[in-house]
Amino acid sequence: MSSIDYMETKRYILRDASIRNRLKVKLDAMELNSEKPFEVLIRPYKKNRSLAQNNLMWKWLTVIANHLRDEHGLQTTDEDLKSYYQSLYLGIRAYEMPGKTQPHGRIRGTSELNTAEFTEFLNRIEVYANAELGINLPHPEDIYYEALGINEPAQTSQRPGMHCNDPTRLQPQPGDDRPSAFKRRGHG
Repeated sequence: MSSIDYMETKRYILRDASIRNRLKVKLDAMELNSEKPFEVLIRPYKKNRSLAQNNLMWKWLTVIANHLRDEHGLQTTDEDLKSYYQSLYLGIRAYEMPGKTQPHGRIRGTSELNTAEFTEFLNRIEVYANAELGINLPHPEDIYYEALGINEPAQTSQRPGMHCNDPTRLQPQPGDDRPSAFKRRGHG
């Protein structure tokens, strides 16, 4: 049994020729076997969400949950808010099951987002919090600019709190029956 017979998943980010050459050596060393084939997937690299983005999301969700509790008497948690915003903005990932006539789905998770998608998600949360709840979310400089991919505040021409190119995209569309605000638990 060679060392390649059982291989853990190995990921290569091809940034330069030396990495490509190491990958070629690895591929050339693999013994091919039609009974145990390998899968090779090549696609453009997209950086996953960053720790700064995740930290900013949880900070904002806590601020919103505190506002809902203090100003509206709601017992909505940051976890509740995360689920709400995921269903509102990320949608459902559909899948089919054998023998079932209707597709099933699950809410798309934030861990599935790349940095650009996560930035859009954060932008939508911020716009919603401001427009629907009257909250100006904090922008802690230690994580805010890194989370949104902005180098320095002076280098952006966009005003704080509006980081998408077309803010009208974030407005409800005709026929959109999603709730515009959170309802008091147990009171419909």
